[in-house]
Amino acid sequence: MSDIGKSNNSESPGSSESDGRSDARSNASSNGRSNASGDRDSDALLSEPASMVVLGPWRAFRSPMGKLHIASELGPGTVRITSSLSGVDRVARIAKTSSGNLYRFVCPPAQDQVTCGMLVDYAGRAGLAGAKDVSATLWQAIEDKAAELAAQAAAQDNTPPVHA
Repeated sequence: MSDIGKSNNSESPGSSESDGRSDARSNASSNGRSNASGDRDSDALLSEPASMVVLGPWRAFRSPMGKLHIASELGPGTVRITSSLSGVDRVARIAKTSSGNLYRFVCPPAQDQVTCGMLVDYAGRAGLAGAKDVSATLWQAIEDKAAELAAQAAAQDNTPPVHA
């Protein structure tokens, strides 16, 4: 897994993932460093069964304790603040939380003021007041990995076959 989502797995008592209802939590994780030299294996999530949630408009926040969380509007009137992230698979564009839930990124971070304001408000109510918005950094790490893989694929396509 990428270092951008590594966790020390310390969680606040009473924190948990929701089943899609609007919720507010404040668990956390991440040292914030991106592993630019990581290969596919270092970005792979453990293969264990977990439900996959497709993120709607989202923003990422680093708590004052250094933990990484995602706030996402999953549907009209439904906002989820994840527990801390334990890892991010930048190739598959999937985040895994410390509670084991999986979240798929299908779009860049939300940009419009109304959505961003709503997500910041929910994050604050979840105990993430004072958290730093790191959405651009997280998305850039995901995009950089995609560009790296595309460049590797292009290089392999341009390599002439070796004949013996």
